[in-house]
Amino acid sequence: MTSLDRRSFLKTTTSGLASLAAARGEARPANSSNDASLGVRAKFPITKTQAYLNTTSSGLFPRAVKEAALAFVEEKTLRPTSGSHQETRARARAKFAKLFGAK
Repeated sequence: MTSLDRRSFLKTTTSGLASLAAARGEARPANSSNDASLGVRAKFPITKTQAYLNTTSSGLFPRAVKEAALAFVEEKTLRPTSGSHQETRARARAKFAKLFGAK
């Protein structure tokens, strides 16, 4: 396994995430004086009314995390012994492996 410094890791991760977003059809908005957040702000509902700065100890959840958590709770409520979390984990691991070129 190769050793990555912080800068290389962030560069690799950022480019991988940008590619993933592009593949999903999530276009990156053009920079303007009113949108310096590169479109990230729209994924956090609270930012419509507030500037939230305390993300080190209790960060915000983007919509996607909220939806995933609600789906998980719904699944556990209906099927408490469901094995689908193992399938979800396997899919996530495969996606990360593909993203970083791992086998």
